[in-house]
Amino acid sequence: MDHADGQHQEPEGEQARPDARPEAATATTMPPAWSDLIEGLTLLAKHHTSDISPLHCEHDTLNVMADDEAFTGEEIARLDHLGFSVSSEGGFYSFRFGSA
Repeated sequence: MDHADGQHQEPEGEQARPDARPEAATATTMPPAWSDLIEGLTLLAKHHTSDISPLHCEHDTLNVMADDEAFTGEEIARLDHLGFSVSSEGGFYSFRFGSA
């Protein structure tokens, strides 16, 4: 329950767990674009090429640092369906998730 001052208080008789976190979104409650983004990034992380800067956005394009040659044809097709295309410069890019 939230108070007028914005503080959260558990209902009487219930104690807050110190490790309590908000419920995680699941595939059934998550908007489709979010689900596709997470699925794509999870797949791309298998063959990442940068531990420090795996993503960058530039001119409405989300670029992902992953080794495009390490993926199977099926994986490339799935990534394309999700909105990630192979870049001619290596790696992947998306206009779907990089544009406002």
